[in-house]
Amino acid sequence: MEKTNRSSVAPEKAFEPHTVHTEFSPFVWATLTDCWKCTCQMVLWEASNGHSGAQYSSAPPLNVKREVGLKRYENHPDVHQAINIWIKQSGAKVAKARIELRSSQAKGESYSAFVCPSCSALMGQQFISRINTEHGSVISAPCSEQVGRYEIIFKS
Repeated sequence: MEKTNRSSVAPEKAFEPHTVHTEFSPFVWATLTDCWKCTCQMVLWEASNGHSGAQYSSAPPLNVKREVGLKRYENHPDVHQAINIWIKQSGAKVAKARIELRSSQAKGESYSAFVCPSCSALMGQQFISRINTEHGSVISAPCSEQVGRYEIIFKS
Protein backbone atom coordinates (compact mmCIF):
# COMPACT_ATOMS: atom_id res chain seq x y z
CA MET A 1 0.00 0.00 0.00
CA GLU A 2 2.82 2.39 0.82
CA LYS A 3 4.26 1.86 -2.68
CA THR A 4 0.90 2.85 -4.21
CA ASN A 5 0.85 6.06 -2.16
CA ARG A 6 4.45 6.88 -3.11
CA SER A 7 3.65 6.43 -6.80
CA SER A 8 0.43 8.52 -6.67
CA VAL A 9 0.09 12.26 -7.17
CA ALA A 10 -2.75 14.76 -7.52
CA PRO A 11 -3.22 15.91 -11.11
CA GLU A 12 -3.11 19.55 -9.99
CA LYS A 13 0.44 18.96 -8.67
CA ALA A 14 1.65 17.04 -11.73
CA PHE A 15 0.07 19.48 -14.22
CA GLU A 16 -1.45 22.93 -13.99
CA PRO A 17 -4.64 23.02 -11.88
CA HIS A 18 -7.50 22.61 -14.32
CA THR A 19 -11.15 21.80 -13.69
CA VAL A 20 -13.61 21.04 -16.49
CA HIS A 21 -16.94 22.83 -16.02
CA THR A 22 -19.84 21.91 -18.28
CA GLU A 23 -23.57 21.49 -17.81
CA PHE A 24 -23.36 17.69 -17.84
CA SER A 25 -20.25 17.46 -15.64
CA PRO A 26 -20.27 15.22 -12.65
CA PHE A 27 -17.84 15.82 -9.82
CA VAL A 28 -14.72 13.83 -10.69
CA TRP A 29 -11.71 13.48 -8.42
CA ALA A 30 -8.63 11.96 -10.01
CA THR A 31 -5.26 10.63 -8.99
CA LEU A 32 -2.29 9.74 -11.12
CA THR A 33 -0.69 6.46 -10.17
CA ASP A 34 1.65 3.84 -11.60
CA CYS A 35 0.61 0.31 -12.49
CA TRP A 36 1.95 -2.18 -9.96
CA LYS A 37 2.91 -4.54 -12.80
CA CYS A 38 4.28 -2.48 -15.74
CA THR A 39 4.68 0.98 -14.08
CA CYS A 40 2.56 2.71 -16.75
CA GLN A 41 1.28 5.99 -15.29
CA MET A 42 -2.50 6.28 -15.51
CA VAL A 43 -5.36 8.37 -14.22
CA LEU A 44 -7.83 6.72 -11.81
CA TRP A 45 -10.97 8.51 -10.65
CA GLU A 46 -13.91 8.65 -8.29
CA ALA A 47 -17.13 10.37 -9.36
CA SER A 48 -20.45 11.58 -8.04
CA ASN A 49 -23.36 13.10 -9.90
CA GLY A 50 -23.51 16.89 -9.59
CA HIS A 51 -26.65 18.88 -10.32
CA SER A 52 -26.51 21.26 -13.26
CA GLY A 53 -27.41 24.79 -12.20
CA ALA A 54 -26.97 24.06 -8.49
CA GLN A 55 -24.73 26.45 -6.63
CA TYR A 56 -21.59 24.92 -5.12
CA SER A 57 -19.04 26.83 -3.09
CA SER A 58 -16.75 23.81 -3.01
CA ALA A 59 -16.64 20.22 -4.13
CA PRO A 60 -18.09 17.62 -1.80
CA PRO A 61 -15.43 15.70 0.11
CA LEU A 62 -13.66 12.89 -1.70
CA ASN A 63 -15.12 9.56 -0.64
CA VAL A 64 -13.45 6.60 -2.37
CA LYS A 65 -15.49 3.43 -2.19
CA ARG A 66 -13.80 0.36 -0.69
CA GLU A 67 -16.36 -1.89 -2.37
CA VAL A 68 -17.85 -1.59 -5.84
CA GLY A 69 -20.32 -3.78 -7.67
CA LEU A 70 -20.93 -4.92 -11.21
CA LYS A 71 -21.86 -1.39 -12.29
CA ARG A 72 -20.36 1.86 -11.07
CA TYR A 73 -21.01 5.52 -11.77
CA GLU A 74 -17.32 6.01 -12.66
CA ASN A 75 -18.09 4.18 -15.93
CA HIS A 76 -20.95 6.52 -16.94
CA PRO A 77 -20.48 8.17 -20.38
CA ASP A 78 -20.67 11.68 -18.81
CA VAL A 79 -17.80 10.80 -16.47
CA HIS A 80 -15.68 9.46 -19.33
CA GLN A 81 -16.46 12.55 -21.40
CA ALA A 82 -15.41 14.86 -18.55
CA ILE A 83 -12.12 12.97 -18.09
CA ASN A 84 -11.42 13.00 -21.84
CA ILE A 85 -12.06 16.76 -21.95
CA TRP A 86 -9.78 17.27 -18.94
CA ILE A 87 -6.96 15.27 -20.55
CA LYS A 88 -7.26 17.26 -23.78
CA GLN A 89 -7.65 20.72 -22.20
CA SER A 90 -5.00 20.24 -19.51
CA GLY A 91 -2.45 18.84 -21.94
CA ALA A 92 -1.82 15.95 -19.57
CA LYS A 93 0.20 13.23 -21.25
CA VAL A 94 -1.30 10.42 -19.23
CA ALA A 95 -3.28 7.30 -20.09
CA LYS A 96 -6.79 6.85 -18.74
CA ALA A 97 -7.37 3.57 -16.90
CA ARG A 98 -10.12 1.32 -18.26
CA ILE A 99 -13.03 -0.09 -16.29
CA GLU A 100 -13.77 -3.74 -17.00
CA LEU A 101 -15.72 -6.51 -15.36
CA ARG A 102 -13.06 -8.56 -13.60
CA SER A 103 -12.94 -11.43 -11.16
CA SER A 104 -10.88 -10.79 -8.06
CA GLN A 105 -9.25 -13.71 -6.25
CA ALA A 106 -8.97 -11.65 -3.06
CA LYS A 107 -12.62 -10.63 -3.19
CA GLY A 108 -13.90 -13.95 -4.50
CA GLU A 109 -16.32 -12.35 -6.98
CA SER A 110 -16.52 -10.16 -10.06
CA TYR A 111 -16.77 -6.38 -10.01
CA SER A 112 -16.23 -3.36 -12.27
CA ALA A 113 -12.55 -2.77 -11.75
CA PHE A 114 -9.97 -0.31 -12.94
CA VAL A 115 -7.37 -1.99 -15.14
CA CYS A 116 -4.08 -0.74 -16.52
CA PRO A 117 -4.50 0.65 -20.05
CA SER A 118 -1.12 -0.81 -21.02
CA CYS A 119 -0.93 -4.34 -19.56
CA SER A 120 -4.54 -4.88 -18.33
CA ALA A 121 -3.42 -5.59 -14.75
CA LEU A 122 -6.25 -5.33 -12.20
CA MET A 123 -5.97 -2.26 -9.98
CA GLY A 124 -7.70 -3.60 -6.88
CA GLN A 125 -10.38 -1.36 -5.38
CA GLN A 126 -9.26 -2.07 -1.84
CA PHE A 127 -5.81 -0.67 -2.75
CA ILE A 128 -7.26 2.32 -4.62
CA SER A 129 -9.48 3.16 -1.64
CA ARG A 130 -6.39 3.49 0.56
CA ILE A 131 -4.61 6.08 -1.57
CA ASN A 132 -4.23 9.19 0.58
CA THR A 133 -6.80 11.86 -0.30
CA GLU A 134 -4.07 14.50 -0.79
CA HIS A 135 -3.09 12.48 -3.89
CA GLY A 136 -6.42 13.39 -5.52
CA SER A 137 -7.84 16.58 -6.96
CA VAL A 138 -11.06 17.70 -8.60
CA ILE A 139 -10.83 17.64 -12.40
CA SER A 140 -14.53 18.05 -13.26
CA ALA A 141 -17.48 19.83 -11.69
CA PRO A 142 -20.89 21.04 -12.86
CA CYS A 143 -21.41 24.65 -13.95
CA SER A 144 -23.45 26.91 -11.76
CA GLU A 145 -25.83 29.23 -13.59
CA GLN A 146 -26.00 31.34 -10.46
CA VAL A 147 -22.25 32.00 -10.30
CA GLY A 148 -21.38 32.25 -13.98
CA ARG A 149 -19.98 29.99 -16.63
CA TYR A 150 -16.56 28.94 -15.35
CA GLU A 151 -16.01 31.02 -12.28
CA ILE A 152 -16.39 28.47 -9.49
CA ILE A 153 -13.17 27.78 -7.63
CA PHE A 154 -12.96 24.37 -6.02
CA LYS A 155 -10.68 23.63 -3.12
CA SER A 156 -10.52 20.17 -1.65
